[in-house]
Amino acid sequence: MRRAFDKVGCSLYGEGFALNEETGLCFKVDVFAYGFVTKDFADEDLRFEGQRLPTTESPAPTVPLLLYHKEGVRKETEGLGTSFGLAINLTVGRITDYGPFVGYLSLQPTVEGGLGSDEDSLFDDTSAFYTAEDGLKFYPGLVRQAWIRLGALQMGIQPSKFDYFRQGYSALPGYASYDETAAVSYVFRPDEDTSLSFAIEDGERRNMADGVLADYEESKVALDYVALVRRRWKNTLLHASAALHPIHDDFTGETVNGYAASLGSEIAFRSPSWFSEEKKSTIDRFMIGAAYAEGALGYLGIPGMAVDYIGRPDGSIDKSRGASLLLSYEHFWKPGLKSPLTLSAFTAEMASSGPWNLVDCQCSEFGFDVDVEGVLLEVGLQKQISAKLVIGGEATYTWSSAKGTYSFDGLDADGDKEDVSFGQLYLFGAYRF
Repeated sequence: MRRAFDKVGCSLYGEGFALNEETGLCFKVDVFAYGFVTKDFADEDLRFEGQRLPTTESPAPTVPLLLYHKEGVRKETEGLGTSFGLAINLTVGRITDYGPFVGYLSLQPTVEGGLGSDEDSLFDDTSAFYTAEDGLKFYPGLVRQAWIRLGALQMGIQPSKFDYFRQGYSALPGYASYDETAAVSYVFRPDEDTSLSFAIEDGERRNMADGVLADYEESKVALDYVALVRRRWKNTLLHASAALHPIHDDFTGETVNGYAASLGSEIAFRSPSWFSEEKKSTIDRFMIGAAYAEGALGYLGIPGMAVDYIGRPDGSIDKSRGASLLLSYEHFWKPGLKSPLTLSAFTAEMASSGPWNLVDCQCSEFGFDVDVEGVLLEVGLQKQISAKLVIGGEATYTWSSAKGTYSFDGLDADGDKEDVSFGQLYLFGAYRF
């Protein structure tokens, strides 16, 4: 490695790196500005409410109950949404006696707001990294990544080893997991086409809880254990990962393990010429990914419509389970003009039952089983105006539903199935300085 650096210098790390003579570090700074304008056409959305009911044995509310309903959101969606931000990325590298050293820092200050209603403003007081109540938030918040790597060992805020590279090729994420988390990871490469990764990650980043049905104990250190295998074969990249997610529940005092697993593949191929016989020089890509989880739904990349588990009055835990699927295709019409198409879906089941004698119910057994499903379709067009400027637009359509069954002394009562669907439009641009 040192001989290679002596020959090619900082270009060993990639294009755009320069050498700092005083420190001997190669460095590169990238700065991007980006913005979104969005229009949400939703009139209503699904809402979920966790409750606990008292029993004849205990005056304290203990028996879990999950309710759901549709709620009007037109007031929140009547205007245009806005989002503006910067991405400031610094990469440094140096060849050492212990292997290559790389450091990376990514800061993304972002502000959100809206236009078109009396309460909207172009910039809100609340953003991803600042709130009037909490002030400046660094992690998660302003600092997206901050890590150092020496040889195969990497420490700091970094992309999770569980996740695939992205949540689809669309500018907006599909139902797939992608998270940047505090972690320590190690990568072993038996050959140039295969990598085995192991990581200890910040498990709190994956918690899905409402504080009622699922209430993680804050005093416990939350560490997840992740393993990843990737294999490149010709023009195809294969991905398999698994995660162990310990659950420390504050309501029951119980500790159990949730888990998640994912499989994925990405293939690259020459762009097809659908409207002419001329061979294209551009490369299209297709991605498929699937994930399954029990007690660790934060690894599915789904919206906050579920909880990881349900604490029971007898001190045990019922783990929720779910799955997500993503299909994404990126087609180049010509160099600099492409269309991403992404279809993703998820399902989640939350259930609990037991011999509970409720105060307001003449029954000796009570339980519920609530299923939530969602489908998201995204289609867009992106144009690279110059080497520094990209603009684009996307249209999305979302379908979501919830259906519950409630049992009383072995008799099942079906709740109403609630469905919502709505479209969204996005315009965006990004400029590289």
